[in-house]
Order: sequence, then C-alpha cells, then structure tokens
Amino acid sequence: MVKLEIFIPTTHLEPLREALQSAGAGAFGNYDSTLSYSPVKGCWRPLAGANPYDGEIGKLCEEDEYKVEVNCPNEILQKVVDTIKAVHPYEEPVINVIPIMATTYTKSELEEARTALTSTLHKCEKVQEGKKLGKSQQTLLDRRIRALRISLALIEREMDS
Repeated sequence: MVKLEIFIPTTHLEPLREALQSAGAGAFGNYDSTLSYSPVKGCWRPLAGANPYDGEIGKLCEEDEYKVEVNCPNEILQKVVDTIKAVHPYEEPVINVIPIMATTYTKSELEEARTALTSTLHKCEKVQEGKKLGKSQQTLLDRRIRALRISLALIEREMDS
C-alpha cells in the first residue's frame, strides 16, 4: 500500500476524484472514493522549453492548489498514476508516492500466521533438542527460535488489542 500526494489546481478536484475512484484508488472495505484534500499555495518557475498550464516562462508563479492524499494498493499503482496524468492539466504533475509501513491485519490473517509460526517453532525446537549442531548452525537456530517467539508474542499482543 502507498499513499499518493497529488498537487492540482482547485478547479480540477472533481475530475481527479472521479478518475481516482474509477482506477480503484481510495477503496477501503465497503467504501470507495476515500481521499483527503487541503488547500496549499503552489510555486513554480517555467523554464525555457516548458509549456506551462499557468504562468510565464522565466517568471516565478504562485497559485492556489489542492494537495490530494489517497491510498492505493501497490498492484494498481501504475494504472492509477497513468490515470492521474491523463486528467491532470499540468505538463509535469507532482505525484508523490509514499510507502505505508504500518499495515493492519484481520483476525483471520493473524491466526493463520500464528499457526504457521507455531508449527515452524516446534520443528526448530525439535532440531534443537535432537542432534548436535556445529557452533554456527546452533547460533543460527537459536536466533531463529528467538525471532519466532518474538513474532508470536507480537501477534498475540495484536490479537489482544
């Protein structure tokens, strides 16, 4: 999942909103068209060779714009960016793509992960109890077991919250 930030003239919010919705951005569960927008002041200077939507070559320009923020699954990112460019009036639209690190999981996904990790932990523990391992293999196994236990504790904490 990524968050997109799009800077657009205030006059073009509705066409952008419709394009984002049709491309699948901003969909959450039983909702679509979820986005936020806020007024900002955009500044730019068109350089030689530019074909500006607004402003004059070589002159610093300012205009009221909206910063539109919308979440987008990675799987459709390129399609959404292409859709934005198709409705955006600027020659070089600013589209910031920001990875979203915090992810929420359903209870079912957490239970499935817990089951898989628990099974893997038990297999690692059996190996640990059974045969003699070389020092580096033992260290690696100990670290894996510790990591699995931490992962399981984090899943349990998430499921209890």
